[in-house]
This record gives sequence, structure tokens and C-alpha cells, in this order.
Amino acid sequence: MSEQAFPARPTATVPPPETRPPKVRTRPTSSLFEPSILRRAAGQAFVKLDPRRMVHVPVMFVVEIGSVITTIEYFHRPDVFVGLVTLWLWATVLFANFAEAVAEGRGKAQADTLRRSRQETVAHLLRPDGSREEIPSTQLRAATSAS
Repeated sequence: MSEQAFPARPTATVPPPETRPPKVRTRPTSSLFEPSILRRAAGQAFVKLDPRRMVHVPVMFVVEIGSVITTIEYFHRPDVFVGLVTLWLWATVLFANFAEAVAEGRGKAQADTLRRSRQETVAHLLRPDGSREEIPSTQLRAATSAS
């Protein structure tokens, strides 16, 4: 095949590194292992053991009832197998409560961050004469069309 069958592609020019805008990396403000969220979640894991709260999560409520029954059985007739099953059931209930509390804590932290960013965002309003004015985004109102 001849080279004329494929037209030459235009080459893109890449600007030198010093003229390129800096890369902006966004990181989440709170990590999954944020100590303040984990401390609060650890306490909430035990608070959520209240049967009045657990009844709203039927599967975990049944596991909690099973934990109570196996605990009573273990103290009535100690047995290694019953003891291990009891520990496993309690660990399951506590971990589920802990995971739920961590998710709630992260959700609240994210909502606080969004609320704060809404208040801190600055809008650039373009005036009819071409000038720009910076105003807080909380003062923006939707424009009404005159039709």
C-alpha cells in the first residue's frame, strides 16, 4: 500500500510544563478511619444494643435475641461450643452496630462539609457593563424571565 492512502494526522503540540496549570487533586476531608468518628461509633455500637432500637432491623434483632439465649444457656451449662457460638453472635451484633454507626458518622460529617461549603462558596456575578462582582452564593437568586 502506498503512503498516500492514509492522510497524515495533524500532531498536537503540548505546552511546556511551566505553562500548564497545576494538577489539582481532591482528597476526601475525612478518611474511613477518622479517629473521632471511630470513637463515637464504638460507643454507639453498645447504645444500639437496646432492643427498642434493634427491632427496626429484624435480622440483627433476631441475632441479638439468639445471643441473649446462648449467653443464658452458656451460664446455665458452660460448654466450649456454646461459649464460642455466643461470642460469635455478640461479635456479629456489635460489628453490625459499629458499621452502622460509622456510616451515620460519615454521613453527618459529609452533610456538615456540604453545609459549610454552601456558605463559603463565592459566585462571580457578571454585570451588564462587563465587570465582575464577587458575592456569596447564599445571596444568589434565580433570574426570572420576562416572557
